[in-house]
Amino acid sequence: MEQGFQVLLQVFGGLALFLYGTDSLCRAVQQGAGRRLRSLLARCTANPVAGLLTGAAVTAVLQSSSAVTVMVIAFLAAGLLQLRQAVPVVFGANICLAGCCSVWPVKAGGAAAWARQCSASDCCLRASL
Repeated sequence: MEQGFQVLLQVFGGLALFLYGTDSLCRAVQQGAGRRLRSLLARCTANPVAGLLTGAAVTAVLQSSSAVTVMVIAFLAAGLLQLRQAVPVVFGANICLAGCCSVWPVKAGGAAAWARQCSASDCCLRASL
């Protein structure tokens, strides 16, 4: 019983820290967003294709679709993006991730290289190795 309570406490503690971090990020983005950032986001997400390519490019640079998704959520909460602009960016991030996780095993030498390149949070198939 005590162990179950401890696990439950850890889960809720982790969730509270995650929500606090997301809230802090959203506030910082709201305060720090200038005209240049707003115009850059507007240009990069002007149409769905541009948003898709932006999400793929940022994911390729950062190597984390989760980081891209968290940034997009922060931009949404700060009012810098609308939902219709954010969805293609997240799709692009996930498409890039799937493409990278499909190509790297072939080029880098199999499943071991694939497991090293794709983080557990981004590649759910890693658990099947």
